[in-house]
Amino acid sequence: MSEEQKARIAANRKRALELKEEAEAEQARLQEKPKCEKCGSLEVHEQFLEAFMVAVCRECGKKDDNYALLNKGTAKEEYLLSDDTLNFLKHLTKNNPMKCGWAPMKLYLTKQVREASIKRWGDEEGLQKERDRRAEQKSQR
Repeated sequence: MSEEQKARIAANRKRALELKEEAEAEQARLQEKPKCEKCGSLEVHEQFLEAFMVAVCRECGKKDDNYALLNKGTAKEEYLLSDDTLNFLKHLTKNNPMKCGWAPMKLYLTKQVREASIKRWGDEEGLQKERDRRAEQKSQR
């Protein structure tokens, strides 16, 4: 074998060991009882943990706007995200309160919607510029 091949094999082994250690650490973390991100409480809101992979207790969830739930329409209007972008976000599905025969609601975590919006538009200023541009286009019609 050439020296280049040996070096590549050594690098691959090193990376495989790192990945194995990361996986073991992740497994150990998952076996631990989760704690609230804000206050450290062990009383984590199970729905948020299952749906959004976010460990937050009910009290912190009520106090902090980042953990409020947004419906799909509000997420699209306020944060100018497309259906395609929202499809990649984790969501909680609940029966539609308007009429039980309608499609179920998709509720998104405000924190995750904001992060997706910032990723899409750059920052709050970029989002506001896009809102202004769309409002101007609408007024020109």
